[in-house]
Amino acid sequence: MKPRILLVDDEPMIRRTLARALASKFEVTVASDGVTAIAILETAEFDAVMTDLEMPNLGGDGLVAWLELHRPTLAKKAVVLTGGASTGARAVWLSHFDKARILLKPCTIDVLTASLQRACRRGDE
Repeated sequence: MKPRILLVDDEPMIRRTLARALASKFEVTVASDGVTAIAILETAEFDAVMTDLEMPNLGGDGLVAWLELHRPTLAKKAVVLTGGASTGARAVWLSHFDKARILLKPCTIDVLTASLQRACRRGDE
């Protein structure tokens, strides 16, 4: 059975492209922002979450904060894919986030796949 991941990105083309590319290794569910992701997370279980940092409504930093409160085990399996932080507060947040779980855009699908596979195993070792 494939690991289940939640892919959160506000750019429709990026969501579609990544979901298609990751589908061979993962069962992928997509969300367009953190608010939508939380609604999905309240009714479904996932092995890992990959989120963009900069999104309207609720960004990746807010989503990870929600995970830390409501799904602490899954919070440790969150990967942030970002082009960088646009605000000082997000830059500070990113500087404190686990560097091993930050991927900078653009990255290859192989790098993303390997990072998600590690995330799915995190806590299982």
